Amino acid sequence: MKLKLIAVLLAMAAAVAPAQANNISYTGTFAHDNDVALITFSVAALSTVEIRTLSYGGGVNAAGKTIAAGGFDPIIELFNSAGLEIGHQDDAARCGKAAADPVTHMCWDVDYTVKLAAGTYTVSLQQWGNESVSTNLADGFFRQGAQYQNYLNGFMDDTDHKRNGLWALDLLNVSPAAATSAVPEPASLSLMGAALLSMFGVRRRRKAA
Repeated sequence: MKLKLIAVLLAMAAAVAPAQANNISYTGTFAHDNDVALITFSVAALSTVEIRTLSYGGGVNAAGKTIAAGGFDPIIELFNSAGLEIGHQDDAARCGKAAADPVTHMCWDVDYTVKLAAGTYTVSLQQWGNESVSTNLADGFFRQGAQYQNYLNGFMDDTDHKRNGLWALDLLNVSPAAATSAVPEPASLSLMGAALLSMFGVRRRRKAA
């Protein structure tokens, strides 16, 4: 009888528990300078979401992993569930929001904060110069296709420093969604039962800051 009661209580809790927000870390390596990573996420209610990269200047991601500097200069674009662009960022507004690269001393990682209504969204990550063709994700990106695989002579930044294809991106205060072309680091995902248990007990030009 007690087991049945516990099962009923757990089912009721699952029905009323809000979707849990997470901080999720993604890392990967681009093979070509025109590659694009598409990451889909959701928010359960009106939320302030932060999207940040760490691989240009390095740092410690939301999963607690130290990310080395040296990655390419990233840009992100944000699309709603209909595939329409609702925001983008090339560089963080200032150093401090993004770490300075030890070689170039530039702060060209992304740190983008936006308030989002409940729903599903897609963020694209690519090297600068490979913006979306239009405000519709379905139209693709300017450097799409094999013919553009060396459009910046590989991974180069605006100071003509050679970089690499490594990237790291954090999504803060979101929920993972099913469809994504990037795999999150397991350490960054909260246990799904945690909430249950708690119930019972434009392209630039740059401004070097």
